[in-house]
Amino acid sequence: MQGIRATIRALDKAITTATETHPYAPLSATMPRTGKVSWATKIYNDARARIKRPHATRILARAWLRVMRACWRDGACYDPVIHQANGKINTTADTPLAA
Repeated sequence: MQGIRATIRALDKAITTATETHPYAPLSATMPRTGKVSWATKIYNDARARIKRPHATRILARAWLRVMRACWRDGACYDPVIHQANGKINTTADTPLAA
């Protein structure tokens, strides 16, 4: 058991080092944690109201992938103002969002 834990710790360190030294590290560092973004919370809650949890999670993941791809494509860090203003994410609508 101690060998497995030591391997996990070594892999965690290797992943952290690889992530911190990756050329796109600044882009991923600006991504907020789950539950801290109002549009993401709204997408998930709207989806949960309509459908079951696994599919709601996929809808939210697809929305985040669009944001991450836009950041990568543009070489820009995550900015909630830009990503809410793109027209695909609207937190003021009372109708369910299409992700």
